[in-house]
Amino acid sequence: SVVCKGHEWGTDAGPLLNILCSRTNPCTHPEALGFDVVILSDLLHFHNSHPAILSSLIQLLARNSSARAYVAAGTYTPPHVCNNFARLAEGVGLVLEEGAADDIWHGSLEVWRAGKLGTNELGVRKAMCRWWTALWDERVLAVGAENMRT
Repeated sequence: SVVCKGHEWGTDAGPLLNILCSRTNPCTHPEALGFDVVILSDLLHFHNSHPAILSSLIQLLARNSSARAYVAAGTYTPPHVCNNFARLAEGVGLVLEEGAADDIWHGSLEVWRAGKLGTNELGVRKAMCRWWTALWDERVLAVGAENMRT
């Protein structure tokens, strides 16, 4: 099923985490849960919002080695703004790995926007983006595992 729920960056993510709980899978501590994948698309341009975005991300992303956040920004977002986000992410225990630039469309589904877009147009749009994969630093996971034992 799909659940749509609003969220203001930087606020309590508990209502979103509660989505993971159900009548068949009750959660007594939803704050200990998290999503395996979080997608942050086109959010970096306003650098003043980076702390709020990261506050939500660290609440929402599951604390395990397979959890990932995928972050994308258009090339119109200045490099120093993207670097600011990466620096702040590192400060909260995330590692950002930048993906390689690629202007070849590898998708197989048709994409429409006022008509079907061809692979050349989609490749041009793809080349106008930077993207990163974010994962938890191993030290953060080690501290979390230690806290669970005590």
